[in-house]
Amino acid sequence: MTAYLAHFLVMVGIYAILAITRDISKRRKVEAALRESEDRFRTLAESSPVMIWEFDPQMNCTYVNGAWLALTGRPFDEQIGQGWSKRIHPEDAPRSHEVFQESIRDRREFQIEFRVRRHDGEYRWMLGHGAPRTSAAGTFLGFVGSCVDITERKLLEERLRQGQKMEAIGRMAGGLAHDFNNLLTVIAGYGNLLRAGLPRHGSVDGPLDEILRASDRAAVLCRQLLAFSRKQVLRQELLDLGAVAGELARMLGRLLGDRVELVTRIPPGLRKVRADRTQIEQVLINLAINGRDAMGRGGTLAIEVKDVDLGPGEAARREGLRPGPHVAITVADTGAGMSAETMAHLFEPFYTTKAAGEGTGLGLSTVYGIVRQSGGHIEASSREGAGSVFTIHLPAAVTEVEAQVAPQGAVPPAPRGSERVLYVEDSASVRHLGRRGLEEEGYQVLEAADAEEALSIVAKFHGRIDLLVADVALPKMSGLELAARVREARPDVKVLFVSGHPIEEIEGRIALQKPYLPSELSGKVREVLESREGGGR
Repeated sequence: MTAYLAHFLVMVGIYAILAITRDISKRRKVEAALRESEDRFRTLAESSPVMIWEFDPQMNCTYVNGAWLALTGRPFDEQIGQGWSKRIHPEDAPRSHEVFQESIRDRREFQIEFRVRRHDGEYRWMLGHGAPRTSAAGTFLGFVGSCVDITERKLLEERLRQGQKMEAIGRMAGGLAHDFNNLLTVIAGYGNLLRAGLPRHGSVDGPLDEILRASDRAAVLCRQLLAFSRKQVLRQELLDLGAVAGELARMLGRLLGDRVELVTRIPPGLRKVRADRTQIEQVLINLAINGRDAMGRGGTLAIEVKDVDLGPGEAARREGLRPGPHVAITVADTGAGMSAETMAHLFEPFYTTKAAGEGTGLGLSTVYGIVRQSGGHIEASSREGAGSVFTIHLPAAVTEVEAQVAPQGAVPPAPRGSERVLYVEDSASVRHLGRRGLEEEGYQVLEAADAEEALSIVAKFHGRIDLLVADVALPKMSGLELAARVREARPDVKVLFVSGHPIEEIEGRIALQKPYLPSELSGKVREVLESREGGGR
């Protein structure tokens, strides 16, 4: 019996030892699996480009991965606890704190966008996402989550919003310019008629000259609005930008003053571009004046022109450009530089950092409009205290065998005529002025206030009509549509378009831009009547 009991106890011990051994082995396997899992998580977390973090229930940081440390450039110890929160942009900190507190209270996931200061001082936009973490027993342990750098996406979104805003403002500016040009046509037209009919050195010379000068200045302002809205008429020709900049530099030296040193870097043999010389000169003058004003105590203004070849990536980063040969103009100053706030509104019309009365805020917006309408791109880089650099890229001309449009100059006296003109203009004052000017030059004029009245005249009038003069922006039916209808009935009628708000559809046709003088109208009428095509297609 005793031997049997002893044997039984031995067997029980053996089984117990085997069970314990199996339990230890199993536990070791679990521990090994756990360590392997932890190692896997650590490897994934540390090698991930996504910033991964872990917070306790009080939003104290207990872990951040290498991506976060690389962004901030600070050691791990400084990020633990509340150290991480010191990197958040001051404007975003209150909202971030509010979201975190709501998430702790409700034990729910959260998502938030905020800016974090990088190691070089630049702020980067982050998309943060966090989820509550609980123990097996259901105890709330805090949050685990990630941050993704969305700065490039935010920049693209801002560029889109800025483009939409600029486009909307441009449409408004173009509409204002159209109405404004009608008024200026009347003021300048009747003012010049008075001037022509009065003796010089009379009692009204001074006031009349002031009226005409104010009209000229208003016309310049109107052209600036049209330049920004990209609705002006460009007289494009093949240009050597180096030659244009070099010739302009001699005049800029006097404009900039003694305190500013002008430096030019213009190599010979540059590619040519297709642009309006007057407008390009205006761009360079505006940028030079802008740089001069930023250097109150003097400095250096550098203008460089060079050939560049943009690859696909470089062109893609510059809206509106295609890969290939370009000519780049750089205007750099050593002035006060600009803040991020100023840079965000740089090309908006009427935005200015100058004191009241010192600027209209149209200089850089005009530059922007001219460059974009010329098929180019403009960008600026600046920091406070470090000067500013403006860079313009214009596509190089594919061929140099093109008809060049002569630059606008004084309008020579037009030969008198006797032809019959159908003059369609919805502004009564402009229409009466135009009719008076044409009749004084010998033309027979039929006038209409809109397209419907013009078509009625065409249908009922049995005599010959030699020319249709039509405002593009007529009510109910555009001047372009009217011209097509008139030519259906009378194929031989020639056409002259007039507009204070030029549009792409009149490119290639003979057009007269408002404001204009009666002599300019009669001169353009003569040009169309003597042309082969007749301007209306």
